[in-house]
Amino acid sequence: MAAITLTGDKTLARRFTRLQREAQGPVLTAAAVAGADVIREEAARLAPRGRRGSHAADNIKIESVKTSRTKAIVNIGYDKFSAWWLRFQELGTQFHRAQPHLRPALDNKKDAAVARFGRVLKLGIDAARRAR
Repeated sequence: MAAITLTGDKTLARRFTRLQREAQGPVLTAAAVAGADVIREEAARLAPRGRRGSHAADNIKIESVKTSRTKAIVNIGYDKFSAWWLRFQELGTQFHRAQPHLRPALDNKKDAAVARFGRVLKLGIDAARRAR
């Protein structure tokens, strides 16, 4: 059996703890919203457009649902009061064929959203380090 000696393990543990603190709260929320915005932009591009009035693209929003020090959950969807009818556009009814745009946006841009999330998170961590 081989023996492995690890040096600097306490330093490494301190650095991971500091990294965890720097990636929490507002930094994490900003990164989640930035990643969601990639999908929102794609959904707006794919959304059906009428000839007049409000367009679906104008009503696709990002909403921060739950945030804590270690978690950020965001929704990408419609205003429940002024654009409730858009879920029928997305899913269809027996009288109206579906015109999906939210799910295809997620499928098309999930990798780009993760990449933007990572970039914004890294920028936030770097800014927190510089502030100390």
